[in-house]
Amino acid sequence: MYSIIVVLSIEKERDEKGIDKEDLPEEGNIKKIVERRKVEIDIDKYYEIDKNKLAFKTDQNGEIKGSYKLTHSTQKDEKKIIYAFLEDDNSPILIDIDGQKEQYHIVEVPKNGERKVNFTLTDIPSGDHIVYIFGEKYLEKDVQDELGIKQTQEAVTQNYFALKVLNKRAKSSTIEENYTRLKKVGDSKTGMNILELYEDKSFSKEVDIIENNHEYYLALNNPSKYKLKSHLKLISEYGIEELKKVIVPENSKVILPITLERIIDTETVRFILVGKPIEDIDVTFPARIIEKSKRYFVNKK
Repeated sequence: MYSIIVVLSIEKERDEKGIDKEDLPEEGNIKKIVERRKVEIDIDKYYEIDKNKLAFKTDQNGEIKGSYKLTHSTQKDEKKIIYAFLEDDNSPILIDIDGQKEQYHIVEVPKNGERKVNFTLTDIPSGDHIVYIFGEKYLEKDVQDELGIKQTQEAVTQNYFALKVLNKRAKSSTIEENYTRLKKVGDSKTGMNILELYEDKSFSKEVDIIENNHEYYLALNNPSKYKLKSHLKLISEYGIEELKKVIVPENSKVILPITLERIIDTETVRFILVGKPIEDIDVTFPARIIEKSKRYFVNKK
């Protein structure tokens, strides 16, 4: 077995009775609580090509098997969403858990415990791909707690690996659109990967609720020294759609005008940018830079 491990820590402040800091008067007795969420993905050894290069292969049916383990130290039980997508192909990936093939699964995790599920990725088109597996805290539709919403925005994990798919039955949906070169509008914020949606080009007002067929401006921050050949994905609820192929300059902040259509039946959306450095980098595995926005609500009126 080969393991890919991600640990996510989120700090929040509460008083000794467990009341959120935002609800307390200034003289409240505050203490800090750190919540931790660890994800371990194990790919069965049968599918290894070179684990040091994050390189794997499917079987002749175009399937790859592994396990997804979540270990939580949190204040409450949580529901986590697991979904996957390909970098340069619009074909949906189905995840088979307990005989149920879906584009995403909801997994319940106890507040101070763990949950492990075995999975199979299926219906992947033949060829060489980069596979991304994301996990995020499920946003309940009736949630009103601002802290709970904020945690949902932050509690996101991602893993990726190279996959050679031996499956002649599944047709590919390679994204043919040319890359758009984005112009630098400012220097990047050092060390910060930012993907934020604004109502205007001057970044004076960040979007709270998205309107259908309304133009917005997506701010992308690339703090790396590499020019990125990138794919911008829209996660509509938990379905994946390619929005744009863009080239992001190194050490830059850029603007991308965005108009979202056909989202009237959607509750929430999130943007994810996956970027490949154009220059060769001396690393053994496929180098990728991943940026993700918070999850935005969609106006239902």
